[in-house]
Amino acid sequence: MKAIKNYIKSLWSSLSENQFNERFQAMIVAVSSVSYPGFHFNLFLKDGVPYIQIECADTCSITGEPYTWKSRKWLLSYHMTHSEIVQTCFLAAKTAVIHEVHENFKYMDQPIYRPHYNVNELHQLSRVNAVDIRDEPT
Repeated sequence: MKAIKNYIKSLWSSLSENQFNERFQAMIVAVSSVSYPGFHFNLFLKDGVPYIQIECADTCSITGEPYTWKSRKWLLSYHMTHSEIVQTCFLAAKTAVIHEVHENFKYMDQPIYRPHYNVNELHQLSRVNAVDIRDEPT
């Protein structure tokens, strides 16, 4: 993983400090120009790598208590166009909304499509072939 991170950083190291600042400022402009009700789009820079992360004040789907959640991190490239940055923000919002649907859709009062299930438990469910199969007409 460190090798990949170093490779990514080496791609951007070809930028002069002025180019770096100009491109990061362009990212700020793009991200600050988008909106979605209830979402705050944050632009961060960690170890020279820019990323977007959505923050939202919401209600916990399990406890019902108010809390603020953060989305996954969406990495950006300094070589992205304005449109690509806006499209990444759109994809981040779309993914966050779908995530919330998965958490809040219930069957028999249980959120059966939760996005936080343990993949090893899902693997066990798959191994026993727990599928609903339609009877074929005779």
